[in-house]
Amino acid sequence: MNLDPRPLLPLASLLLAAAPLAGQVLVVDDTDPGADFSTIEGAVAAAAEGDVIVVRDGTYSAFVTIADKALTLIEDAGHSVTLFGQIKVEGLTAGKQVIVRGIDVRADDSPFGGPAPIEVESCAGTVWIEDGFFPGFSLSNIAPQSIRVANSSRVVIVRANAYGSSGLSGDGGPALTIDNAAVFLYDSELLGGLGGGDILSSKTGGPAAALGTGGFLYSAGSTLRGGTGGQGGSIFGCFESGAGGPGLLLTDASAAADLIDTQTLGGDPGPSDPGMSCPLGPTGPAREIVAGVVQDLTPDLPHGFTATSPASAGLPFTMTAAATPGELAWVAYSTAPNVLYLPNFLGPTLLQQPASVVFAGLIPAGGTLDLPATIQLPPGVLAQRIALQSVFLAP
Repeated sequence: MNLDPRPLLPLASLLLAAAPLAGQVLVVDDTDPGADFSTIEGAVAAAAEGDVIVVRDGTYSAFVTIADKALTLIEDAGHSVTLFGQIKVEGLTAGKQVIVRGIDVRADDSPFGGPAPIEVESCAGTVWIEDGFFPGFSLSNIAPQSIRVANSSRVVIVRANAYGSSGLSGDGGPALTIDNAAVFLYDSELLGGLGGGDILSSKTGGPAAALGTGGFLYSAGSTLRGGTGGQGGSIFGCFESGAGGPGLLLTDASAAADLIDTQTLGGDPGPSDPGMSCPLGPTGPAREIVAGVVQDLTPDLPHGFTATSPASAGLPFTMTAAATPGELAWVAYSTAPNVLYLPNFLGPTLLQQPASVVFAGLIPAGGTLDLPATIQLPPGVLAQRIALQSVFLAP
């Protein structure tokens, strides 16, 4: 039996008999004067517990902090949203959830580095980051990470592309750092930053994921690739190019990683200076374990589940389950995400309890099962967030 966590999607809607969620819908649009807000930070500051913030097309610049407030921050359907700056979630108390979906967050380039595009600090509640592109700084003297998670127990990252910062005169930065925290990563690609160099030496590419003291990573269906090393040689002479970075780096005895259907790949060595034939550095290790434990879970065929999000009341939306033909599929749903790790089931359940379960059917020969549905909101309910997770049984 496989609990597949990848399908969990926030829906600004009501599914089946889920209880209504008290909250308002706030619309952010920097070009429409009729929208509720023109800035994301303005909407976050004004929002109450449980509100849904829908962001429309645009490029926004802000450092947004969500401090101990349950919110859903989501890109509107069919829109494209990029934020230059940072989204930080901090101090979220147990029982609360923050969901950020579909919003790309890019670091403003600076030679002196700066904060990570995504940062989660001191959160006991569940933080959910989904469908985003998070590139770090380019050519920074201090190459920071793209996603930083610290002192937080329930952080879920789904379908993210995160690139560590590129070093100017130092090593490349990591795509993800985890310290005293647990991160559950699905269907994502992490790439360490490009190594830099100076006139006398070349630097190492950054790790894709770096786990320090108390860091735990569960990764399913993802790729962790170390960054490329810095260029070798300069006008002052020939020297070896920088080594590639590790795909996964553990540096403390308390660090641990559980991997399933996940590739860990070392980064390529840096190139030689054009016109010179300087020696190339080594390829980075797939895994560099200074201290700590990495566990490869029992290999399993990939499973998947997606759903239209956000969805509008009265209009159809589709859920799609993908698995081995002949398996039985169920859809579990709840009004909010939560995390409970179940190693014997090869993964965590990501639904707040009590959750409901509906039989979806038998996976057909093609390997995918489409499940169309229509949402109806009860009177007085403007929005509903629903968390979905597939459950598969191989007879």
